Amino acid sequence: MAKVIPFGKKHSLFVAESVLFLAFLGLLLWIDLSFYNKLIFLSLLLLTMGLMLGFLQIRRRYQILIKNQRQNIQKLDELSGLALEFSKISFIRNKASAGSVGPELASMLAHLFEEYFQSDKFILFVKKRKVYQALIAHNITLPQRNKISIKANSQFISLLRSTEGLQDIDLVQSLKVPSSFRSLRKQHGLNHLIPLSTRSDLLGFVIFSGGVAHKEDDEEIGSKTEKASSAETLWYVKQDWERRLALFVLNQIAQHLEKEELEGKLKELENKFNTETKQIKVELSALSKDLKRKVFDLNAISGLVKNLYSVLDEEGLFSTLARMLQDHLGAKSIFLMLPKKETQELMGRYFYGAHTPDIFGEETRYDLKIERDTALYNWIKNEKHIWPLYQMERISREEKLLQALLNSGFQIGAKLSFDRNSFGVIFLGEKTDGAKYRQIDLDILTILVHMTVIAYKNIQHFKCIEELSYTDSITGLYNYRYFYKRLTEEVFRAKRFGRKLALVIFDIDDFKIYNDTYGHQAGDQLLKQLGELLSRTVRSIDVVSRYGGEEFCVIMPESDQEECLKFAERLRKNIMNFPFKDEYQKQEHNITVSLGGAIYPYDARSVDRLIYCADMALLKAKSTGKNRSVMYQEKLISVSQ
Repeated sequence: MAKVIPFGKKHSLFVAESVLFLAFLGLLLWIDLSFYNKLIFLSLLLLTMGLMLGFLQIRRRYQILIKNQRQNIQKLDELSGLALEFSKISFIRNKASAGSVGPELASMLAHLFEEYFQSDKFILFVKKRKVYQALIAHNITLPQRNKISIKANSQFISLLRSTEGLQDIDLVQSLKVPSSFRSLRKQHGLNHLIPLSTRSDLLGFVIFSGGVAHKEDDEEIGSKTEKASSAETLWYVKQDWERRLALFVLNQIAQHLEKEELEGKLKELENKFNTETKQIKVELSALSKDLKRKVFDLNAISGLVKNLYSVLDEEGLFSTLARMLQDHLGAKSIFLMLPKKETQELMGRYFYGAHTPDIFGEETRYDLKIERDTALYNWIKNEKHIWPLYQMERISREEKLLQALLNSGFQIGAKLSFDRNSFGVIFLGEKTDGAKYRQIDLDILTILVHMTVIAYKNIQHFKCIEELSYTDSITGLYNYRYFYKRLTEEVFRAKRFGRKLALVIFDIDDFKIYNDTYGHQAGDQLLKQLGELLSRTVRSIDVVSRYGGEEFCVIMPESDQEECLKFAERLRKNIMNFPFKDEYQKQEHNITVSLGGAIYPYDARSVDRLIYCADMALLKAKSTGKNRSVMYQEKLISVSQ
């Protein structure tokens, strides 16, 4: 919770100020001055003390804000690290038992629950075939494992499948569960549970005892935040924010449980296929060569599948998948369509393999799409996994894209299910040897599609966490941490290729007066609008960041002094002429900014020196009248008004 000044310190400060005031008052009464002069001195004394007290209060608020910001960054780093560590750990559920799992995993989970759910006791249950069994127990001694197994078809599990997020364990109090489970819960005060679910199934759940608020307490917490100070309100919001991120990171366990389940199915499929291969080899010697190749493919894919989880970007993931489909299934062409974020309609994104002019013609793959609520879109949405492409003809014979795919030899379609309302589709062309796709090919494709979906979700999760750690919450721009990282990279790139680099730092003129006049909420609203204006003004290759407070900076690759000064002047005039809206007072305001610029390598050859030179140019602009742009020079500074 944000710190406030203790009552004792406030009282001591008030007493000290009172004694000082009375001393000065006595001195005034003792000095032989006129009543009018004494009144003037007394007024000046009161004004000075009031200003000093106001300054101290503002300074304390600023220190609290900086401390909270550092704590938020530290929490984001910690959660990002936990998510990354979860992605490296294997949950071997077939051999593991409670207490025998690696201490590293148990330690990380213990830290996560203690830090974000105020819990020192928890049990992690995972699915094994048709039952859910305890895998990890922290500060809890379990009876024999089979006594607390819960069947997958029980009412308890059915209810968990329909819930998500943090739940009060009273939700399932009336349901039938093993008596050992119920007594264990009462003995250790286990009062909350978290389902570990994916779109396809409930892979496990956690029950724990913690100090997090119950759902029935939400109304009480809401009333508290209405009556509390701004610092206390931020604390409640911060706790909820941290818990949501912790749930987000904890969901990585469900993703990896599903991954291992699919890997287990792949292993079972491989074993089954090896058995069938031996039988077929005896009965049909003519097919032995093909079957041996399939065994080789399965063994190779078992190793290559791990590569999917090491890829951290979308294009690399689908490129790896396409290469595996071409190498091991013999697909001549692969065409991938992914959902558009805003409308969820399917858009052509990636094409691999032989050139097929019948599909693209004069269009590019990015122009091809399947709109929402069309017959073809709904058919794919309701289809489960994989289907022959000719089956879609009876759905929409007039669909231009479908006819182009069929005419170009595409034979198989497979759906990539990301969540309930978001999915993609991958089309496979004919095989390079002209043969038809067999059932074993489709089984391998099913495994690869599921693995790809899990890897894609992980990429999106990591992007979300990384974006939260690099983004300023008010303006939506990058923060100082990302700015310094990118400036270091751009200076290195400019040095390597012998290019120029410009840096512009500017701040809002008299922003403190604006805040004091219209309020800090209006100030935050102005900063948000300024961030949107900056994003529309700069080039696509420029990097805009909030440096701190009312200061902003722009990194301009491949820009010299003349280009930098022109940009600074254009930005200054755009801001000066832009009507910033104040929704609280229903009026518009105009502001001005002062800008300073510096060029690598003419003004500086290091990151810190470049920042210093731009900052000195900004100080020159402020000291020479504000609302102007100044470029750094060692002896003579060029000023443009």
